[in-house]
Amino acid sequence: MGEHHNEGPKMDSHLSLILANLESIKNGTFHDAIAEDESLKETMRRIVVVPGRENPNHDSVNPALVEYTFFHDISKPDCLTLKVESEKQGIEITWEQWKEIERMGQPYQFEGRVIKSISYFHPSEGADGQHGNKAAEMLEGSGIPPEILIAIRKHEVAYQFSRINAATYEEHFVKPKFTAEQQDLILVASYIDAMASLLPDGKPDLGNFVNLLHSRNNYLLIKEFLDKGILFRENELAALKKQDRILTRQDVEAIVPKPEKYSVAILAKKLAPLVVGGQITEREKAQILSIISSNPRDLGKQFGPKMRIIKPLLEDSREQV
Repeated sequence: MGEHHNEGPKMDSHLSLILANLESIKNGTFHDAIAEDESLKETMRRIVVVPGRENPNHDSVNPALVEYTFFHDISKPDCLTLKVESEKQGIEITWEQWKEIERMGQPYQFEGRVIKSISYFHPSEGADGQHGNKAAEMLEGSGIPPEILIAIRKHEVAYQFSRINAATYEEHFVKPKFTAEQQDLILVASYIDAMASLLPDGKPDLGNFVNLLHSRNNYLLIKEFLDKGILFRENELAALKKQDRILTRQDVEAIVPKPEKYSVAILAKKLAPLVVGGQITEREKAQILSIISSNPRDLGKQFGPKMRIIKPLLEDSREQV
């Protein structure tokens, strides 16, 4: 009912499709949207495929992902929200209320108004009202592996990617301190869920998932530069992360700060009046010239408030690179 989950009227249709998609990954079959991404396909197969228990030479689907399949939507009945005719806001209901609606038969109605769609999030509960979070909380301590609980919690994360945004990837995958393996598992969980959520035309929509992948690739490209110790200007880095397009190495290189170089001779002359006026000492002048010659970025750390009088002189002695 609605734009998504037209694979069947009951949950078993959705779960069966997920299991079928796990088998497809095991067999090396993927949606056309990612068919050319060999690295991603290899990552997915590494997460999904394990040696068979009875025959180690025969590939099998990772049992943990089968467990994920049957538990990832367990809290949907606790998070039902209806969209009805002539009502912009969703209406949160309980499972008992839904059973009564179902008992009355189709067309399903709530208080005399036809139900247009159903979603699985109670906004009044904040993040706790999201069915993945609620399921993970419910299953905590049940013996389900922690990484599967993470996948359950984040399996709908692709819906956060209506556009390409490396900052959004960082927010959902990196800041929670998920390991690289956990991030890959979330990608698989998101993919198989999207593949098993069909539009009215019977096809899955991987638009958001593809945006997620591009956002991930953009983040990893930027991280490659950061790992080399490059100190970007914060505003330029933040803007780059939010770019709604596939980034190239040239895009990142364009905001790499150029090395600052200054004429020591010119600066020494310009600092002389400050020494005469008692604003800095002769020793401080020598320190400034030494720092400028080796690592100009450290000047602010050393001279703090005095940068107010030093900085204009630096600008006057800057050399063009």
